[in-house]
Amino acid sequence: MKIVLLTNGSKHGLEIIRQLKNDAIYIECIILEKKMLKKRELKLLYSKLGKASFVISLIPFKNMLYRLFRKIKYDDTSAKKLKNFYRNVFQVSNLTGKECETILKSLKPDIILLGGSRIIKENILKIPKIGTLNAHPGILPNYRGLDVIQWALYNGDVPGVTIHFVNSGIDTGPICIQEKLVIEKNSSIDSIKNKAIKVSAHLMSKTVSNIIEFGEIDTLSNDPSNGKYYKIMPKEIYNELLKKLSPNEN
Repeated sequence: MKIVLLTNGSKHGLEIIRQLKNDAIYIECIILEKKMLKKRELKLLYSKLGKASFVISLIPFKNMLYRLFRKIKYDDTSAKKLKNFYRNVFQVSNLTGKECETILKSLKPDIILLGGSRIIKENILKIPKIGTLNAHPGILPNYRGLDVIQWALYNGDVPGVTIHFVNSGIDTGPICIQEKLVIEKNSSIDSIKNKAIKVSAHLMSKTVSNIIEFGEIDTLSNDPSNGKYYKIMPKEIYNELLKKLSPNEN
């Protein structure tokens, strides 16, 4: 079984890689997306700096500085660190771009695993023989989209994790396995998110192990009409959630 993992270097992806290694699941290679400044991020910088925005054009090595910022703020994982787990690591500028597509076509993977990534397009999704698997930090189809752990807590639901196949929709592919989180009283949002990362890694490894053993896996329907797509939680609602959870969150 030939397995390739795509990641943007997130903690989520690193934990999946660590769990697969611990469970002796071999990965053919890891493809890491190098962080690059997006046009919308530059536009935001220009708008915030106003007349002083001319300094942006004077700054050399913007993408290198951006990656350093990401490393400090979000603890993004480097290619060097990933090579401690699996030797073959490729770096590309876009996980849906031509460079990544060429690498994947040459490898002919049975399964692609997502360890934190942008929305993956059809040119990549059609390559693996079995399919592409994602670990989503929400119970599908009820919680699709962004900030779904926070939205579940705000709605009074128990957050969870779903491993699902990826299709052309957003969080709409067939469901492989789901698990609700066990949350201790007065848990912070960060601690709940970290627990979701751990559970995601465990469930992903379990799913891959079952596919390796049986060659396939039973799935459940994931009808988006039965759930809801959530956007980034507005700050005022997030502050309400903090008050709901614990005074320690304020």
